[in-house]
Amino acid sequence: MKKVITVLLAFLMLAACVGCGEAKPTEAQPTETPDPTETPVPATEAPKINEKIGFIARDDGDIKSAAMMHGFLKTAELLDRPSVLLRYEGTGAKAAVEKALEEGCKGILISYDGGKNADAIAYAKENGMSVVVPYDRCDDENVDANAYAYDENRAEEIALSMGNRMKERDLKTGYVLVYGKEPDAVYNVLKSVFAEHYPQYGVISFTRTAAAEEDAIAELSQFILFNRYIKGLVAADSEDTVVAYKARQRAINDFRKNGTPEVSPTPTPDPAATAAPDAASDMPAYSESLLKTILISVYGMNISDESMELLSDEDIYALSIEPFYESAVYSTMLLDRLLIGDEVETSIRIMYPIVKIDTYEQYLLIYEEIKDMFGLSGAEE
Repeated sequence: MKKVITVLLAFLMLAACVGCGEAKPTEAQPTETPDPTETPVPATEAPKINEKIGFIARDDGDIKSAAMMHGFLKTAELLDRPSVLLRYEGTGAKAAVEKALEEGCKGILISYDGGKNADAIAYAKENGMSVVVPYDRCDDENVDANAYAYDENRAEEIALSMGNRMKERDLKTGYVLVYGKEPDAVYNVLKSVFAEHYPQYGVISFTRTAAAEEDAIAELSQFILFNRYIKGLVAADSEDTVVAYKARQRAINDFRKNGTPEVSPTPTPDPAATAAPDAASDMPAYSESLLKTILISVYGMNISDESMELLSDEDIYALSIEPFYESAVYSTMLLDRLLIGDEVETSIRIMYPIVKIDTYEQYLLIYEEIKDMFGLSGAEE
């Protein structure tokens, strides 16, 4: 516990900035993500208090609930807080709160579950418990604090990171492709961010039409092959990260084997692809030299066994992951401070971490711990 005292200061400073609103960057730089293995603890010695805390968690058996339970247990241990997991199914949250009271808990973390747990939260409050809601945004009057995943700027952070990657590669021109079943939301943000910060690069989109993975790989690889000015690729959802990687590799192999396709590359997407309505207009020029190679940095979404393996082999550039673990860590800290009697921010934004090769080992450690502790196999967010 002692070795991570200094890290808390960085965490709390980040939480304060995120919780109170953000300013636009003066330079195109993504938000730095703290080391996830260094779970924060109070920077000052607090009185020894042994009040128990609990986590009322839906027993879904998925990575979301498992990651939050792990974050809660690990942080409670580092805070020297007795803790208990109280799992429920269906509408059993109130019964789990009753169990927490029987266990002697003075405070709880509880999932909001889209408002379905409002009665359970009210019941906990009526019985004198401090209540913190992790991950899901919540403005319930009975909740003392809420550390929620701030998804409104997730795509912007991805855009800034990808733009910086293009610059790191010394690309003077080139395009980023946003790919997935529903790429429009991510595409619109990337297009706006690139227009402001990276006007030398273009952004286009490709809507996946094939249901089967092999067919999806085939259609995307053909699009990449005929549009070799693409130098960055953002998978807009989890399942398309692997498709994006495999399609890139197939396009590379086909290009090496068959050479230049008969159809000349053009910024206008291939008819087989569904592009954003304005993708063919107002497009930055690209250098013809880009057409000589297929070198694409792939940006994936969320943790899975496959995506982490791709990152470890540097087959993809980065992953944007959901902050299940981080939200539980912050929420447990907030609950601890409430029980001590400190004033806390009632609403804190938790950013989506960006995992690259330099932070891969830390996230892999947590991911493997979560799977081992809760018996998950091949978990995916």
